[in-house]
Amino acid sequence: MTISRIGLWTTFGLLVAAGSGCTWGQPRQTPLPAAFTLGEQEQAALDRVLQSRETKNADLKTLSCRLKRWEYDPVFGDPNKPKSTNQGELKYTPSGITLCPST
Repeated sequence: MTISRIGLWTTFGLLVAAGSGCTWGQPRQTPLPAAFTLGEQEQAALDRVLQSRETKNADLKTLSCRLKRWEYDPVFGDPNKPKSTNQGELKYTPSGITLCPST
């Protein structure tokens, strides 16, 4: 099988296919442009909000939340009707975050 000049982006880098074999190339080194930039006052306000949240979250011991997920398949199903539904609970403790599916 011969593959000629095909490049595929993957999570881990650039898969370069040439000739009869594939080799892993380097990931893209060019940084993406910023979506927006913050002014000095905006950055200071954001820093204050984030610091406040970090201070309040330091006292947080546990947190849990019930979740319900609807999955839609607009290609092979009705785009207005869920293909499947799932329920679960998201639990946070200082040791980590756990997702406990119930259905």
